[in-house]
Amino acid sequence: MKVLREDGSVLINNVIIAEGLRRYIGLMFRFKMPYEGLLLSMEDTDFIHSFFVFFPFKAIFLSEELKVVDTCVMKPFTVKKAKARWVLETGVEKDVRIGEKLIIR
Repeated sequence: MKVLREDGSVLINNVIIAEGLRRYIGLMFRFKMPYEGLLLSMEDTDFIHSFFVFFPFKAIFLSEELKVVDTCVMKPFTVKKAKARWVLETGVEKDVRIGEKLIIR
């Protein structure tokens, strides 16, 4: 799947939707970003962590409507609280603005 900006430009060419066990493991025990993007549901939690993730990554927090509600660079072994429906984990070089609407196809 791709993540597009509202103007149709591509933000991420290949995003993996993390379900089941992959959702709970996420990026743990990795030394570099194995995917261009990883999309995780936050329906039953209000925080993410980077315990046992050995590199920084960008967390883009999205509303139900896929609007960016928060973003941060997660350093190893940190916790971030956010009210969001989804979190998109990607490389630190990805740049989005709060309020920007994304499209997943």
